[in-house]
Amino acid sequence: MDLNIKNNSLSDLLINKKISHSRLIRLILILIITIPSTVCSIFLIYQFLTKRNLRRALHNHTIIVLLFLILIIQLIDMPLYINYFRLGFVWPQKPIICFIWWYINYAIYGTIVIFLAWTSFERQLLIFHHQLFTTRQKQWLFHYFPMIFFTLYPIIFYFLVLLIPSCNDKYLFDYTEDICHYYPCYYYSKILNLYDILINGIIPCLLIGLFSIILLLRIIWEKRVRLGRPIQWRKYRKMTIQLLLISLIFVLFNFPLLIYYLMVICGNFSFNINPQVVRYFLFLESFTVLFLPFVILFSLPKQYWRKKWRKRIINLRRRYRNQSFTHISI
Repeated sequence: MDLNIKNNSLSDLLINKKISHSRLIRLILILIITIPSTVCSIFLIYQFLTKRNLRRALHNHTIIVLLFLILIIQLIDMPLYINYFRLGFVWPQKPIICFIWWYINYAIYGTIVIFLAWTSFERQLLIFHHQLFTTRQKQWLFHYFPMIFFTLYPIIFYFLVLLIPSCNDKYLFDYTEDICHYYPCYYYSKILNLYDILINGIIPCLLIGLFSIILLLRIIWEKRVRLGRPIQWRKYRKMTIQLLLISLIFVLFNFPLLIYYLMVICGNFSFNINPQVVRYFLFLESFTVLFLPFVILFSLPKQYWRKKWRKRIINLRRRYRNQSFTHISI
């Protein structure tokens, strides 16, 4: 009997040690990427808001909104993850912290997914149907109104289903799990859960990939087949490459979670079969927003960052050399 107890204790110790190593690895990964990614987001927002040419370009408006959404995740969601991976539990252990964490993971991530789907479609209009944006009224109809709607819809939807109780049971938070166990009340409503997975998850993800592929194929077709009416490739090249890279990053890190949800919808296994698997998929999903600022940065015109920083580095080197020469002369 004592031997069995010792064996069980040893097994529990090994499991806890393994989990600790897992948390440590995730903590290191999050820290390494989050810090430069946050700096990059702040730099980009500053550039887009202070440079008139960037600020007035219609295709940059969706990028500005995305950057603000990403910054919210970097400043709220990532510190909560870091604190959990460091301590091994949620702190401070208050329901408001769990509600905030839930809301950021659902509303802000959901807004990014839906907004990227709209951005992928809008790029088609900006490149091939630019006449739709020639007047102020058309810009409001085809640009500003959709952008406002696809921003506010998921924010309001998740506010209603998360912060307003949708079941009779009390919210039960597990402070030993990241995101406080991540199972709000509306998960137990089949209609709401199915609607959320399909409308706010699977369909937007598929549309992002579909619209990006269509855009690429249409550009190839316009350039090689319809030689009599070529598009202005130099004008739209940055815009196209930017969208394709963003879509690639998004699909790459969201593909496992998308497959999981598709299998749930098809009924191959229960949604609650292994919550830990979902948490790893959600952790992988967080890298989407962390890498997106770097993609946007490299698609920014060189004069706004590369040439400027190169000049600063050259000036610093010259200043250092002059100071060293002066010191040696003295």
